Amino acid sequence: MAIRRDHSREIARVKKRIIPLSEASPHCKILIYGRNGKGKTRIAASGPKTLLLDVNEEGTKSVREYPGHAYKIKQFMQLDWVYWYLREGDHPYETVVIDTLTQAQKMCMRHVLGEAEDRDPNRPPSLPDRRAWGQMTELMRPVIFNYRNLPMHVVFVCQERVDRGSDEEEESGEVRPRIVPDLSPGLRADAMAAVEIMGRVYRRPVRRGKGKKATTIWETRMLVGDHEDYETKDRTGQLGYIVKRPTMKLMIEASGNHTEDE
Repeated sequence: MAIRRDHSREIARVKKRIIPLSEASPHCKILIYGRNGKGKTRIAASGPKTLLLDVNEEGTKSVREYPGHAYKIKQFMQLDWVYWYLREGDHPYETVVIDTLTQAQKMCMRHVLGEAEDRDPNRPPSLPDRRAWGQMTELMRPVIFNYRNLPMHVVFVCQERVDRGSDEEEESGEVRPRIVPDLSPGLRADAMAAVEIMGRVYRRPVRRGKGKKATTIWETRMLVGDHEDYETKDRTGQLGYIVKRPTMKLMIEASGNHTEDE
């Protein structure tokens, strides 16, 4: 006969951690993606008291006039070190940006392949097999969810690519190509599930002024509404379909105004 355990301590701990929905985390979790040079880093760096993790992007030149700080990630394990630093809470930051998650995935794969080559010197270099992709996903998954769970605003920046689906889907004609964050399928699903706002950043020419004085400027926009060709999401229900001149302030305010009834 199984011995019955006393679960009173565990039950007491559960009771202490149950809170009203109105007291849920006020922090915004975001994924933004797009082609190079469209303003992704500038949007991400516009958050309050930002720490930008530059993962082989050298994108900090576009935000040199912004307040905040940058940290260059040169090896995969540094992402873990920064996470533990931020988790300790003894820091001045309210926003953390991984720029980009696409490059973090590539860095992780190099880490996996390097370990594989150490174990097998005869292995052809830089040729990831299914096992390597699986190991990379298992290493990257905690990065996404650990950062997402930090008590601060979190922004994942990604490059974009065309997802054409599987060969079987293409042949059947059931799936049309979509523009998605440039991550492996499994990791992309994790990143998309981890955030409440996911937007595709692009630029569009806009005419300002009238007559001969009219000029054309390139305006940054972000698609967050449902679209057949792009992966997007807005759980807040506050941002509309397209956000013109998006900023972190806009998205943080939308997250704060979100209610469970919407």
